[in-house]
Amino acid sequence: MDLVARRTITMPNRPYLDIINGLHKGIIASLARALLSALTLPYSLAVHLRNILYDLRILPSYSAEVPVVCVGNIACGGTGKTPMVIALVKMLQELGHRPAILTRGYKGSAEKPADEVLLFAQSLPDVPVVVNPDRVSAAKAAAKQFDIDVLVMDDGFGHRRLSRELDIVLLAEPLEKLRLLPRGLYREPASSLKRADIVIRTHEPLDNPDENYAVRQPTQLVSTGQEIKLQHLQDKKVLAFCAIANPDSFEHTLTQGGAKLTAQRHYPDHHRYCRRDLDELARLARSSQCSLAITTMKDWVKIQHDQLTWPQQDPCSLWALDIEMTFSDQTRQLLQAKLKALFAGHLAVGDL
Repeated sequence: MDLVARRTITMPNRPYLDIINGLHKGIIASLARALLSALTLPYSLAVHLRNILYDLRILPSYSAEVPVVCVGNIACGGTGKTPMVIALVKMLQELGHRPAILTRGYKGSAEKPADEVLLFAQSLPDVPVVVNPDRVSAAKAAAKQFDIDVLVMDDGFGHRRLSRELDIVLLAEPLEKLRLLPRGLYREPASSLKRADIVIRTHEPLDNPDENYAVRQPTQLVSTGQEIKLQHLQDKKVLAFCAIANPDSFEHTLTQGGAKLTAQRHYPDHHRYCRRDLDELARLARSSQCSLAITTMKDWVKIQHDQLTWPQQDPCSLWALDIEMTFSDQTRQLLQAKLKALFAGHLAVGDL
């Protein structure tokens, strides 16, 4: 067997993750986990109080002029919200509707839009994307400026000021692993799932046929003006790099496709690349004898938008792994039925 040594370079956000996941041992790490556990109690009380105030309508929610479909989660990233929004918008278009997307544009600006915004624009060029952390104002602006009949709110499960007709929540791991912030990576407790209309699991294995599942399925590798099939990964030495919440899932997909990850680099979630980053990555790829450098589509669109190029004449070339959300038959049928019922109910209410 050909054993390939991996060179992994981890950026500063990983120590916290390693502590809460129990990978760091010793007295200091144990004390840190104990402190984080103690801080979970006041956080939990604040989350429960806020939800109670909304449930009792002491804190008001506002309705949009068109139905709102929300895609969200109870964890901090890494569940597949972006490909889910893209798949849902395409489903709505197939049903004859005119959707727009609401997103907060986390860590983005007018000059450098957030990675989700860039990916929506690339994947859905004919769909309006309204960027505003104030979802109520965004909904009003979208209904006023565009010819739409439905809004899809990205990462909005916890943003309860804007009412929604359909709440879709994604889970990327079993609930047994749930730990609230700051001891874990969950923003809300499992009890919050009672507010959801559909809970879709995006983790493997698909061990329960009675639950709803969706899988992030790799489709191809893309580069500037080029596309190649996934079979090209087989036995290739690869540098994998990304700035996402769950790099392990990305790297697992590459190894499942036959790639040999000889070097890896993890950047903080939503990291914005610069010229020096790409030069350092190219040097790492050369020293590791990699023939391909592969990143995620979220990272790729940022690199393209900022007009950064891989060093010319480099023996290693830069590619992005394209993925799409694939639903189980049961989940697709349920989503379509919910969407059809949603519009039937909305029209009936509007006709009264």
